[in-house]
Amino acid sequence: LDISTNRHQRGLEFSDNLGLESPSEGKTARTTTSLGFNLTSATATEELSFSSSAGLTLVDRPSGSDFLVDNPQFRLNYRREAANAELTFGARYRETEVEFIRPLLDFVNDDGVIELPEDADELTGTGNRTSYGFDAGITLGTSKPLTVDLTAGLSVLDYRDVTNANLVDTRRQRLGTTARLRFSDILQGSFGISYDRFDSEDAENTQRDTLETEVGLERELAQGGSVSASLGYSTIDTEEFGVTTQTNGLNGRLGLSLDRP
Repeated sequence: LDISTNRHQRGLEFSDNLGLESPSEGKTARTTTSLGFNLTSATATEELSFSSSAGLTLVDRPSGSDFLVDNPQFRLNYRREAANAELTFGARYRETEVEFIRPLLDFVNDDGVIELPEDADELTGTGNRTSYGFDAGITLGTSKPLTVDLTAGLSVLDYRDVTNANLVDTRRQRLGTTARLRFSDILQGSFGISYDRFDSEDAENTQRDTLETEVGLERELAQGGSVSASLGYSTIDTEEFGVTTQTNGLNGRLGLSLDRP
């Protein structure tokens, strides 16, 4: 069990156009004190982690001065292993001010990769942005030649008091299952099916349903690493202004992984 808190004082920040407006709204200065809390509990078969943070921010802008709780967020992850199964769950919540430009490090995912949000191109103007969601999964047959993965997820973006009309509430729901069969010590096949629903409160009232199926093979290499190939088919139904259009097509993917010292 590990519990820790941290307090980090940032320096002063100045901007001559914080909201990226045209023309500029004027100069802005702010200072932020970041507060954080982390908890991790782990055993041989179970792991729980929780982290939260927020910034106490003083802002001096042309429209006046404000003191606010900036960028509150939390993340919860849980994993449990059994003799022949594994369960994972993750939840996240974050509030941000649209006008405050974030460093790229704020968008690094759990794998260390920068993963920009879907609305990255539209984050201009002012207002409040709230993002939250969860991902859950269960793997059956972890010690057997045949394993089955079941996954579900939800991602939501909500906006309040925004000046950019392109920033609208969106919701994405995901369901999927993948079966993997190990033919030998070096060769395995897979079959997966997934469903994704995207809803947007834009002018078109967009709703998009995506159904994908995929079969694949993966072979481990003698020198370390693996090579994989898959072929799939997708159907996308898009509804805008009450009119539905459908798009169908094949998907293909090749992968190569090599181990190096």
